[in-house]
Amino acid sequence: MISFLRLKLLSQVGLDMNAEEIRLLQFKPGRESFMVENFAIASLPLGAIVDGKIKQFDVVLAVTQRLVKQTTTQGLKANLAISASCVKSKRVRLPAGLSHAAREAAIHQHLAQYFPESEGALCFDFARLHLLPPDQEEVLVVAVAVEQLNAYVMIASLSGLKVAVVDVDFYAEKRALAWQEMKRPHLKPELNVATFREQGSRLLVCSGLAMRSVSQ
Repeated sequence: MISFLRLKLLSQVGLDMNAEEIRLLQFKPGRESFMVENFAIASLPLGAIVDGKIKQFDVVLAVTQRLVKQTTTQGLKANLAISASCVKSKRVRLPAGLSHAAREAAIHQHLAQYFPESEGALCFDFARLHLLPPDQEEVLVVAVAVEQLNAYVMIASLSGLKVAVVDVDFYAEKRALAWQEMKRPHLKPELNVATFREQGSRLLVCSGLAMRSVSQ
């Protein structure tokens, strides 16, 4: 017999903080689908979050804490979605055949060249796109300022959540829609987009970009 505590531990939270509102979605992963267990949404005052940057920390924290308390999701693992507006991305070329560690080290070494306008520490991650003849590969590098990322993580942590994954909302939504189409191809893409945006379900597939904290 599986205890109630065990069932609760299987649940996770998707948390989306944007300029207009905060969305919290509690879900449980299954073998082939996800089951939504709870959903809550609260508006933010104008100026609390601007261009993905948290300007009114105490206000955003208070709203998030209220949602977590309302949904009794304290202690659950959380998947955070941060706005693409505060994330920088660049396609770069690297020698083909590098190990994951060597690829990461090469990107780290040239991070300041990739994003010369950035100041201070950056969190970054990358994804291989495709090979380029004769002996190179194209890699997508994404980065966000540590200060901005830490604000999101701190709010979730102070609200009683355990941050497990941080992802960019745009990429998370694309993966969620791809997953939805693969599992339920009979649904029209237009319906998928409307459904995911209305219910906040894009947060169900926040599993790609586990950003690393580095200093330039």
